[in-house]
Amino acid sequence: MIDEIFKWYVTPNSDDIDHLNHVNNASYLKWIQAGVTAQWQSRATPLMLTQYLWMATRHEIDYRQQSFLDDSLCVDVILRKVRGVRAYYDMIIKRGDGIVVEAKSVWCCISASSLKPVRIGQDIIRACSATG
Repeated sequence: MIDEIFKWYVTPNSDDIDHLNHVNNASYLKWIQAGVTAQWQSRATPLMLTQYLWMATRHEIDYRQQSFLDDSLCVDVILRKVRGVRAYYDMIIKRGDGIVVEAKSVWCCISASSLKPVRIGQDIIRACSATG
């Protein structure tokens, strides 16, 4: 079932903190990418992991609150839809009940051998949307 939430956790360290003493915007992008990657790696079969790779093609990020060193953050990764070679994700980064970042991300599935786009089949959709 698409729209199921995959949770990934992160704690900012000193490398994530900028001159304003809060998490730098680039770190959120890093975590958005890491969250989608973690979702794929935790759900794909070993064969799928050797056959397919994912390449980000678009990110749209809205910063709602600041976060700080050692905050406990949860990245909710939600696969919203799949069309052709693209997968459309929503991500919500939260601290407790508060939303820190909301993002939309588009990823292209590519063949690991040819590095060319591959239509996303039902096997991939099932893996990405499995309970986990």
